[in-house]
Amino acid sequence: MSLYEKGSKTVEAENRVAAIQEVLRQNLIQRFRRMI
Repeated sequence: MSLYEKGSKTVEAENRVAAIQEVLRQNLIQRFRRMI
């Protein structure tokens, strides 16, 4: 595997983690709003 491929794989993984965190954050915000 070339360095470029490894780099793009890392970026993909980081983007996936960021997307999951964003979804979780949105869910928390919605749940919090409902409680108020």
